[in-house]
Amino acid sequence: MLPGYNHNVNYKAITFHVQTEDSGIENPHIITLLYIGGNIVARKKLGYADIIKHERMEDVVRELMQEQHKAMLRELKNGSYDQHQLVLAEVARRTGKPVPELKKAPPPEGPPPRPAEKTIDLKEGEELKDEDIFGADIISDKSLDEVILGYLAKDMEKEE
Repeated sequence: MLPGYNHNVNYKAITFHVQTEDSGIENPHIITLLYIGGNIVARKKLGYADIIKHERMEDVVRELMQEQHKAMLRELKNGSYDQHQLVLAEVARRTGKPVPELKKAPPPEGPPPRPAEKTIDLKEGEELKDEDIFGADIISDKSLDEVILGYLAKDMEKEE
């Protein structure tokens, strides 16, 4: 099991929390959750059972975790969750405007999110910087498949 990523993100005057965790090889999944005040706004889950026996599995899983974490941040920045009921409720709470009655969110799975290592301020139209998220040159617009294939291709070149 690899250590996860946690970030508090200020976007449109709302603090979101993004958490990505590896469930380990006994339950090979990467789960990313987007929270507002302890309530889950969105979740992504990716299984990786097909690469458990790969000799560099940890590196591949780390890249998959980072890509999934970045994807959630990009979706947030691009407004994908702006119309979500919990986001609208938070905006209504801050502005005093009414919002339709909300359905109660189910309790979050597992332990509560760990404290964030870093807070990121996201602004519409602003580019995400590598060092703002993970501190390394890893931000890309590649799809998850491209990341995996690129990693495996590099690994095969080393073997030759």
